[in-house]
Amino acid sequence: MDFREESLVFGMMILSIATFFFSVAVAFLKFLSGGNPIKILFLTPVVFLILLYFLIEKGGYTKKQLLAFMLIIAFFWSFMLVDLSAIMIQVHEQGHAIVCSSFGYTPVIKRNSMYAWSTTCSGLSEKGAFALILLSTGGILAELVFFSILSLFKYIRVYAGFGFVSVALNHLTGCYATDFSNLAKLSPVLGFFNTLLFKAIFLVFSLIFLFIFISNTIRSISE
Repeated sequence: MDFREESLVFGMMILSIATFFFSVAVAFLKFLSGGNPIKILFLTPVVFLILLYFLIEKGGYTKKQLLAFMLIIAFFWSFMLVDLSAIMIQVHEQGHAIVCSSFGYTPVIKRNSMYAWSTTCSGLSEKGAFALILLSTGGILAELVFFSILSLFKYIRVYAGFGFVSVALNHLTGCYATDFSNLAKLSPVLGFFNTLLFKAIFLVFSLIFLFIFISNTIRSISE
C-alpha cells in the first residue's frame, strides 16, 4: 500500500466516523425543531451497510472505489443538510399549490413551524373527485418527480436514492397522513395507499433503488 492509498483509507475512516457523529447531530437538531429524525437515523447505517457490501463483494478496494465511496458519503452529508433545511417540505407544498393553480384557484400555503406546513385550495371540491385526488397526491408526486429527474444524471443519481427512501420513510411515519386520509375519504379503495402493507412495499422498493443507484455510482467512477 503506497502513501496515496494509505491517505485515502485514512480519509475514508475519518469521513465515516465524522458522518456518524454528524448524522446524530442533524437528527438531534431536527428533533429539537419539531422534525422527524428517523430518516437520518435509519439512512446512516443503511448507507454504510451497502458500502460495506460492495467492499466485501469486490474482495477489497481500489483507489477509484475509495473515491466513489467518499463521494457517496459527501452526497449523503449534503442530503442531511437539505433535509435539515426543510427545502423538500417546500417542494411538497408547491406540488399541492401547482395542482390548485392548474384548476384556476389560488392556493394558500401556511407555515405553522419549520417542519409543519399546509396548503389549502378553497373551492376545488367543486371540480369533483379527480381534482381532489390530484390535490391530495400533488405533494408526494412533486417530491417523486424531483428525485426522478435527479436520477437521470449519472453521478448524482445516488442523491435520488436517498430522496426515494426519505419519501418512503415520511409516508411510513405518518408525515403524509392528512393527504392520504383525504384519499380514503374519497374512496375506500384509495385507502390502501395509507395501509402499513403499502408503506412497507414502498420502503422496500425505495431501498432497492438506493442500492442500484449506489452500485451505478461506484461502477461509473471505478471504470
